[in-house]
Amino acid sequence: MNRYQFRLSISAPRLLEYYRGNASVVSVVSTQGQRIQFPASRLRQHARRDGVHGRFELQVSDQGRFLALERVGD
Repeated sequence: MNRYQFRLSISAPRLLEYYRGNASVVSVVSTQGQRIQFPASRLRQHARRDGVHGRFELQVSDQGRFLALERVGD
C-alpha cells in the first residue's frame, strides 16, 4: 500500500464544478513532490459549506487502486 499526503483548498464554487461533471479528476502534488490524481467524487464526504480544505492522506493499493482518502489535519 502507498500513502500520499497533501494539502487541499477548494472553494465551494469550484467544488460545484466537480459536482456538475465539468471536472472529474483532482490533481495535486504530495508533500513528497509527487503529482497524484484521484476521482473528484472521493471529495464528497469531506465537503463543507466553504468547500474542501485541509491536509489529507490518500491511500492506494500497490496496483494504484483507490483505497481511502482521509482528512488528517486542517
